[in-house]
Amino acid sequence: MPAAYVAPEGLARGDDSARDKSLHFANWPLYIDTSVDRPTRRSTVDAFTGRTGIAVTYTEEINDNDEFFCKVSLSLMNHQETGRDLVVISDWMCARFVRLGWVQEMDRTRQPHVARHLDPSLRGPHFDEGRRFSVPRQSGITGIAYNRRRLGREIRQVSDLWTEDLRGRFTLLSGMNEAFALLLQEDGVDIARWTADDFHRLCDRLERLVRAGHIRRFTGNDYVKGLAAGDVLAGQAYSGDVIQLQNDDPDIEFVVPEEGAELWDESLMIPSLARYKANAEFLVDHYRPEGGGGAGRLGQLRVPRTRRPRRPRFFAGRGDRCARRGPAHLPGRRDAPTARDRPGHHVRGAQGVREAVERACGIVRRRGVAVGSERA
Repeated sequence: MPAAYVAPEGLARGDDSARDKSLHFANWPLYIDTSVDRPTRRSTVDAFTGRTGIAVTYTEEINDNDEFFCKVSLSLMNHQETGRDLVVISDWMCARFVRLGWVQEMDRTRQPHVARHLDPSLRGPHFDEGRRFSVPRQSGITGIAYNRRRLGREIRQVSDLWTEDLRGRFTLLSGMNEAFALLLQEDGVDIARWTADDFHRLCDRLERLVRAGHIRRFTGNDYVKGLAAGDVLAGQAYSGDVIQLQNDDPDIEFVVPEEGAELWDESLMIPSLARYKANAEFLVDHYRPEGGGGAGRLGQLRVPRTRRPRRPRFFAGRGDRCARRGPAHLPGRRDAPTARDRPGHHVRGAQGVREAVERACGIVRRRGVAVGSERA
């Protein structure tokens, strides 16, 4: 197998944007605005095509960061194009792509809006100093989604998930860092400072939950299908998905557990050897508060309505190596959260995720198990 790292001279190819006004954009499901009467229409993309004449092939194919990594990794490490000109992935995975040399530097002369208006606090994440390879897309929360009418009760804390009425009707996210964070927080463990003993204890607990049939399966974004159909009554969920689900079913609730929740960030990147690099750069610059409504806006914190009397507030603690989180990615939006805000929401830097996962993998190898690989 070839080395995964790609040197800078292997990143680019001839750009076909000038002769072919098209591009391929890969995103997560439910993460772009759609028309109520025509769900297949995406007004932000349509507006961009109408303004520029560039046709966008838009695919909702990113279900899980690791799953998408596996889709494109062989092509990228073999210096082959992926067939995608623009992708949206979580910042901790962005860090991996930058480290491996799998993304191209963006030309800010084609992105005057980004160059002029990107919040200074977001211009220098540790994985991409100077924001040369990425542009922040949006932020959100990993919490719990559930159907209150079908379940017939409220969920307020993690312990509410282990009752008999949720046996076989509950899902956890397949990302080890996300599933384990939920359980660590329930145990009162600092998710940035867990130990090998904590990890072994959670492995044993997850194994018992799986064998007892309590956890229906481990999912990527495809949990939305089960929740919408009613097969799943509750599950670990991303706030951005729930906003869209609530449009179709107002009985679906989103809750930040009393123990806390994690914030996440996602960014736009152009893979190496993308065929339509300039066209992709123009589309990135099209995302702006006045350029598209709903999920079409660049750099928004997506929080669905909750039944709790106060809207959750979030902060990045001092010393966090990642950029400050919050909805103030662009001018004119609400002030970003500060350390004075409610401290029940944790922010993990991309580097911290990599270190945590690598440490966990080492423990797994020594333990001889593969937690998270069991799927129904």
